Amino acid sequence: MLQVLYGNATVGQLWSESRELCFQYAASWVQSPNAFPLTPHLPLDLQIRRGDDVLFFFSNLLPEGAVLDAILKLKRLPRGDIFAQLTAFGEDAAGAFSIVPEGNIRQRQPAYQPYPVENIHADLERLADHLPLLFQHGELRLSLAGAQDKIPVHYADGQFQLPMNGAASTHILKPAIQPQKTFPDSVLNEAFCLYASVPGHDRLQVLDWVVFNYLIGNADAHAKNLAMLVGAGNRLQLAPLYDLLCTSVYPQLDTRMAMAIGGEYRPEWVQHRHWQRFADEAGINFSLLQKRSLILGKRVLDTIQPVAKTLGAEGNPLMASITKFVNKRAKWLESRLVKA
Repeated sequence: MLQVLYGNATVGQLWSESRELCFQYAASWVQSPNAFPLTPHLPLDLQIRRGDDVLFFFSNLLPEGAVLDAILKLKRLPRGDIFAQLTAFGEDAAGAFSIVPEGNIRQRQPAYQPYPVENIHADLERLADHLPLLFQHGELRLSLAGAQDKIPVHYADGQFQLPMNGAASTHILKPAIQPQKTFPDSVLNEAFCLYASVPGHDRLQVLDWVVFNYLIGNADAHAKNLAMLVGAGNRLQLAPLYDLLCTSVYPQLDTRMAMAIGGEYRPEWVQHRHWQRFADEAGINFSLLQKRSLILGKRVLDTIQPVAKTLGAEGNPLMASITKFVNKRAKWLESRLVKA
């Protein structure tokens, strides 16, 4: 039996029956005035939940790809056993929740460990060489934070610290994509895309996120790049956007989009009917999609040079490639949105 915790409060219990994940909220959580559901697909009640809704939520708290392969190999865990993986790594799962074995529950006091700049440099070098931060920082031990190719940190008063015992982080340190010869200036690429993004509000922000990723050629834009924050009165709102990168300037990477637009994954094949279908699926008026998309396209183009200047990247070959690419996508967007 695993306990799902929010801070030191018990949200519910997670267990496995015949290799199927099962979840039930704790009565104390359901009755709490500050309670909220883990996801709209797991409504706040005392019913035992099982099946895909449980599996999808909890499996998505784990890493994926090469990172997952590395930690499964180190722990000798089967890829298909999500319960075993959550038992091993759930205490450090992504997001606000911790998943711990029933006998391991303890009152955790969030704390921060000093993280000197020289240690940051050394760790970033290890990450650049695809060496996870396993066993490097005491209580981080063999955790998701220690296995990732990025480092969550807390930054305040000019000092970096490592969050411990569930303490919140404020920033993520990411090394350049490796090998750098194949993916030059990836840090500059992401910095530009983050600067150029335009914040919005909730559903419209998601709309802008889809269009912006199409404009900059971010083929790796997927739902795990969207997160929610729980605010006052348990109001959910989208977290600031992250993982924005023009992947399409690197010819070694697939240009097919991680998420389809109106059923089409190939960006060059996205036509008027696909944008119309996308608007229908999102429950957004198509004329609103047209208006916001065209404004966003112009705004991104107008932003390129000022952002390049801010980043000290004027004349950088990467910026020239991104500018050319965004111009092409903006023309596609205009012609295919307006054309009936």
